[in-house]
Amino acid sequence: MINLLPSDDKRQLKAARVNVILLRYNLLLLGSVLFLVVAGGVAFFYLTNTKTLAQESIEDNLRREGGYAAVKTEADTFRKELSSSKAILDEQVSYAKAALNIAKLLPDGTSLNELKLNQQSFAAPLILTVNIRDEQAAAQLIRNFESSSLFSGVTKGKISVGTGAYPYTMEVTVTMSKDAAK
Repeated sequence: MINLLPSDDKRQLKAARVNVILLRYNLLLLGSVLFLVVAGGVAFFYLTNTKTLAQESIEDNLRREGGYAAVKTEADTFRKELSSSKAILDEQVSYAKAALNIAKLLPDGTSLNELKLNQQSFAAPLILTVNIRDEQAAAQLIRNFESSSLFSGVTKGKISVGTGAYPYTMEVTVTMSKDAAK
């Protein structure tokens, strides 16, 4: 096919097509810019709203914290008192446990005549007066105290002879460790 249009018209038609393409690109660019502006506006609104809510939450928490200050002070005081109570309880001596540990070491045929325990019982040698039925019970008593890890420095003391079911009385000197009361 032969194109019989004049060359000036051909140029005009070509320019018109280029103008339509440029107009489409401009409209597409304008639409993209509008989309970015709207998206930026929505993001700005969302972030501003989130910032406002966060500020309100912070202010509300600060107001609430003022009400909890007394509770926090009480909790800190209680924690300090609990620490000092624990230290006191760790140092507390159970004389009943110490007496039970001594009683566990007494063999058949022996009885404890008198037992006085105090804080100094753990720092210095303790003299136990034991009533004994026979020599075997006396030997077993000494062996029991010597083999115990709760007592050290076991020595026999004065032995006296009496009458009755337990005719002998013997003094035994021992040094009791703090573990005997635990």
